[in-house]
Amino acid sequence: MALLCFGETLNAIEEIIEQARAMPVATAVIINKSNWRDIVSILTPDDLRSV
Repeated sequence: MALLCFGETLNAIEEIIEQARAMPVATAVIINKSNWRDIVSILTPDDLRSV
């Protein structure tokens, strides 16, 4: 299952996962770079493949 969430929603999901004694497979931070000209890249496709 994949979820797109952030902020308090992400915190709540992480808490539920912890209470279930489960482990998330991966998490990622996605930045809307269109508003930030000084940010070239946060995560590259290679970074995500290595997870």
